[in-house]
Amino acid sequence: CRMTQPYRIPGRGRLTPAAIMTLLWYWRKIDALRLLAMGVRRRYRTMGIDVCLYHETVTRGLDRKYRSMEASWILETNVSMTRVMQRFGAEVSKTYQVYDYAL
Repeated sequence: CRMTQPYRIPGRGRLTPAAIMTLLWYWRKIDALRLLAMGVRRRYRTMGIDVCLYHETVTRGLDRKYRSMEASWILETNVSMTRVMQRFGAEVSKTYQVYDYAL
């Protein structure tokens, strides 16, 4: 899996004029997209709205010349979303498990 943020802004997170210029320079070279959060309410999932949302996201990303996309933080138990994404050609690159521990 490729890293979706290959260019770092100098200045330790500060938005200085040099950092803005660097961001604008590398902005056109970024060819990957990361989806942080995307979903459909439970009562609408069986209507096909989720598939339309995923399809539109992939289509618009490809139209804007993104070569790869990463959908992060999808739960392993979310079978419906992983199944749809795999039908679009996505592959699982990492798996995380969340544990519940009472303190």
